[in-house]
Amino acid sequence: MAERALFRQKLLLFVLFRIQGDRTLRSAYHLLTGKKTAQTIQDGKLYQTLFLFQSLPAYSEREFNQDVHDLAFQQKYIVLSKDSGTLTSKGKEKVNELISHPPWSNHYNGWLYEKAASILWQRLSLFVQALSFGLKKDSFYIPVTNNHAVLTWVKEEWKRKPDKEASAETLFQELHKLLCTLEKLDSDIFVSRLSGWKAPGLTFGQCASTFDIESSEARFRFNGVLHYLIKEGSARPESYPFLYSFIKDIGNSQGLTATALKTKELLLQKKSKEEISVIRGLRPSTIEDHIVEISSYDPSFLIDTYVSEQLQKQIVQASLRRQTKKLKIIKEEVGAGVTYFQIRLALAQGERHGT
Repeated sequence: MAERALFRQKLLLFVLFRIQGDRTLRSAYHLLTGKKTAQTIQDGKLYQTLFLFQSLPAYSEREFNQDVHDLAFQQKYIVLSKDSGTLTSKGKEKVNELISHPPWSNHYNGWLYEKAASILWQRLSLFVQALSFGLKKDSFYIPVTNNHAVLTWVKEEWKRKPDKEASAETLFQELHKLLCTLEKLDSDIFVSRLSGWKAPGLTFGQCASTFDIESSEARFRFNGVLHYLIKEGSARPESYPFLYSFIKDIGNSQGLTATALKTKELLLQKKSKEEISVIRGLRPSTIEDHIVEISSYDPSFLIDTYVSEQLQKQIVQASLRRQTKKLKIIKEEVGAGVTYFQIRLALAQGERHGT
């Protein structure tokens, strides 16, 4: 392949740079494809890569394996060691270049907004389509989505906005104001995806051909625009009341996984992790994963029951001293008495408090 890295390879390289060989190559793949597990979430928080969560939802195993091979053996950006990868000096230079001139949107935050973005897009694209056909007095079209909840929502919103010409003008003005602040390529991709009367929206593959970029980059840039609209619309509802009506009931953060929530409910009932393991029929290590996840999210959750305050300090200090978050190295530094569970808890707590 050519020396120029593919867009998805740039994202992968950046994540590998952040995790510094402390985690497996697979962990990077899970983050980029959006595998919502306690370990993926904690690692994303620890290494400050959670904003790239689900940034490559269509990333296949074959593409990932090929990218790892190319980054290691053709571009010489990484050195493989068992199941991890560390950056070469050439790889670090490339990442510094990416940081200086990032190929991704500053507004992209997959962890915070990806779930909400999907709902916003379905609502907005269907409403725009209905407006476009309605203003042309044409009621014969195939809806851009068959999601029943979205169809119902748009139908109700349609009734609440009887003046269609005024609706079209207001929505145009709000979107135009926001899109004008973005990179032209990003706003062009977003607009090209909208469907209207005799103007079907483009697929990501068609966007790639039209704008001479990769489909993965087209998808990433498009979602970055949606994330920006959610952020701005939520922060300034008085400035963008029409847009805000599309997002006010959605909510942003992904939050705890459903299984971790069940464990949290039992913890609030004063059940021990051993008891919860039996009650839920799950391995003790799985319950420990849940506890680490809960600790990462809940500021009021105390971990002193599992790891003393003194040991917490020792773990954090060992991590800082060795400049790593690799569990095995920290365990060697602190001593054989500490468990991996305690290390993960202390690191999660330390990350939450900015230490």
